[in-house]
Amino acid sequence: MTKRIATELVVVAILVAAVAALLSEGVPGLSECGYLLAGYRHSHAEFLATDWTFGTPVGKTLYYDTLLGLATRALSLETSAWLGRLACWVAILLGLATIGRRVGLRGAGAWTAVALWLAFGQSFVGGEVAVGYFVPKAVAWATGIWAVERYLAGRWLAAGLLLGACVGTQPSVGLGLSLGLAATMVLDRQPVSVWVRIVVPSLLAAMPAIASAQDILIQPGVDLRAEWQFQAQVRQRVHLDLGSFKPWSLIALALALVGSASLGRFLANSRYRQLVSLQIGPLVLFVAGVAVTALGHYEWLSLFPFRVLPLLAGWILLVGLGLCLQDRRWNWRTAAAVGLAGAVALLTTSPIEVLARAQRLRSAANGPDIPALRWIANHTPEGAVVVVSPARRCAPYLTRRPQIVYADLARLDRLREWRERLTALTGPLQPRTSQMDVAFHAMAPERLEAAVRRFGGDYLVTRGTYTYPVVFESGGYRVYDLKGLATQRPLPTPATP
Repeated sequence: MTKRIATELVVVAILVAAVAALLSEGVPGLSECGYLLAGYRHSHAEFLATDWTFGTPVGKTLYYDTLLGLATRALSLETSAWLGRLACWVAILLGLATIGRRVGLRGAGAWTAVALWLAFGQSFVGGEVAVGYFVPKAVAWATGIWAVERYLAGRWLAAGLLLGACVGTQPSVGLGLSLGLAATMVLDRQPVSVWVRIVVPSLLAAMPAIASAQDILIQPGVDLRAEWQFQAQVRQRVHLDLGSFKPWSLIALALALVGSASLGRFLANSRYRQLVSLQIGPLVLFVAGVAVTALGHYEWLSLFPFRVLPLLAGWILLVGLGLCLQDRRWNWRTAAAVGLAGAVALLTTSPIEVLARAQRLRSAANGPDIPALRWIANHTPEGAVVVVSPARRCAPYLTRRPQIVYADLARLDRLREWRERLTALTGPLQPRTSQMDVAFHAMAPERLEAAVRRFGGDYLVTRGTYTYPVVFESGGYRVYDLKGLATQRPLPTPATP
């Protein structure tokens, strides 16, 4: 083992340990519960077999579901998730540092850029996190980053296969990176033979996602514009609602793009220019997302246009700044680069805010309703349907029982029915409010009984007060027995396309 490899392994270990200790939650994290359970069901068909949300998983995350399903045949779900997290973290961090070195940064500079990117929250807007959870987009970012690295190394076949795997694991990440690489290839004036050696294997590897796209983009009789407006303004505001993006963070994103473009022009470094051009495709996608939002064509937000650019831009600026500083020549260009990077740092999320956000997520994972949810798992039949707040993240994991709907994992192939189930428990939800959980716990008995008769329900977990028999109580939450409510209701069955 060379000294450089040993040093890099130590640096990777330090960064991974810092992420695990400071920035991540225990397994399962609030944002990965749904994906973990869907992947687990891929090889454990009996698990949550009658749950509507998990009954018929969508094929767009097939690679992730297959990997996790195979791992959980030999290991527990929690162990598999931790191993998946660590593998993705190492692959992403090492891939970014390798690209940094490939464009000319020395080892220390490459790793400093990665560390600062982590410290400032990874993404300017849109809530995108590559290093955090073991979810499909983490695997997609790992394969996508290495696809870029292989392209810069001139390994066309490997770049194509990795890019296709990225699309096949998380299409929205894959789309942004595919457009970015396409723009880079155009500016590099690559011959047709190179395009063929990248595009053909990429399409083959992405086939599962391409095949499942029609179930998401084409739903006869469904007003996709209205359903994706609901997704953007209620369910997935952090990812899709421009109104939720902080203005100062948007300014920081714009400055980062201007800064990296300027450095790409001033630095005599063709490799860095390739890296800068990687942002063109995601930038076009971002601007298109702004346009379709302004025009009210929310159905196109199903492409998640704000996902890729905000995550790449800060890191690419840091790489350019590192290239500028490592020459140790202080001139007006260096001063301008440092000043612009300082302005970006002041405008974007600070490391203190990043740590505070991580602490809030850890606290949210330990809610007062956990004893009631655990009681459901330990004292009810496996087929019992639990009525629990659809906004309660990790409820299916904690109860191990089917529920009417799970808000954190939208059925993108059946959006209208997903929203009907959601509003049956909460009533109409107003845009840009966080009222889902409050509405559920204040639900009138008439609404509850109508939902149970329509969708089924054997037990209710709530902090509300009802006249039904109480079978467990803890921390202000009660478990009610609902089995006598709807003797004629049908048992829930897995949804069919």
